[in-house]
Amino acid sequence: MRRRIIDYDTFTDQTVAEAVGLTNLAGDVETLDGDDLRDLLHLYGLVDDPVDVAGFADLAARLRAVFEADDPGDRVAHLNDLIGSFEPRPTITEHDAQPAHFHYVPDDRADVRRVGASLAMALAHVVVDHGVERLGHCQASGCTHVFVDRTRNHSQRFCSKTCATRMHVAAHRARR
Repeated sequence: MRRRIIDYDTFTDQTVAEAVGLTNLAGDVETLDGDDLRDLLHLYGLVDDPVDVAGFADLAARLRAVFEADDPGDRVAHLNDLIGSFEPRPTITEHDAQPAHFHYVPDDRADVRRVGASLAMALAHVVVDHGVERLGHCQASGCTHVFVDRTRNHSQRFCSKTCATRMHVAAHRARR
């Protein structure tokens, strides 16, 4: 049986993917590669050069704290701290043939502030609309990736099919 997937609006969906992508790229903040970060940010059309690697590494670490908090109250507290630090001021905008969507800080702000506000608010929309339990981290041993659970029944435990298969095979072998 195929699992039904929750769809978010297009802007939130893309921005949530960006939050997950940045958090997973910066799994180990000390070894964050500036070129990989630049490539990821440019892929999403987020920033121009030069890239504030330290600022984005800090943002990724703060996002990770949101995803990895085991207590729902702690997860919300981390997300509220993140939102508060970027002081979003939503405005509705249309540009580049995109439908109307929110910008949370003016475009003339530093990239980390613009991106951080957007990523924090996208995660906030997920939490408010679908529940705090939608933000998770992979339960596979040795994996540090995070994810947003899009399943109808809140059943996602792994970041990918690869991790799920690896853990299921290991459990099967352990039972033999």
